[in-house]
Amino acid sequence: MKTRRGRSADNSVRSHILCYCPSLDCHQLQEPEPIDWEYYRKGIGSHLVDMYKEAFDSVSWLVLFDFVD
Repeated sequence: MKTRRGRSADNSVRSHILCYCPSLDCHQLQEPEPIDWEYYRKGIGSHLVDMYKEAFDSVSWLVLFDFVD
C-alpha cells in the first residue's frame, strides 16, 4: 500500500515520462531488431566488433512497467 506522498511521486514520474516520450506504450513492448555483427566485422574488423559485442551483451536494460490502469 502506498502513501499519499508515494502516489504523488509515482504520478510525477509517470507524467514526466509521458511528457518526454508521448509515443511510449508500456503495454506493447517490442524487441529491437538484432544487430548484424557480421556486417560490421566486414567493414571495421573483427577485434573491435567483438569488443563492442561483448560490452553490448553485458549491458542490463531498464524496462519500465506501469501497473496502474
